[in-house]
Amino acid sequence: MHRDFRLGLRLNCGLPGNDFPLHDDDRPAILIAGGIGIIPIRSMALALQSAGRPLALHYAGRSAREMAYREALQRQFGSALHGV
Repeated sequence: MHRDFRLGLRLNCGLPGNDFPLHDDDRPAILIAGGIGIIPIRSMALALQSAGRPLALHYAGRSAREMAYREALQRQFGSALHGV
């Protein structure tokens, strides 16, 4: 890439895709994240919560100190958050 790309090179890019769409019925959503994977899962959890849909968020990491957004997730999701 560094060998072939130069300043001013035009790139053609597609739109981002969603390989993990949320279902849209009343079943509870079970979200599982580890480490940096919490970033997209957090967005999904917030969307579910704002729509009033039931969810369980399972989040794992090496240690509580290394878990991004841990305190905010605890405040936002309370008993729906597991593994923290």
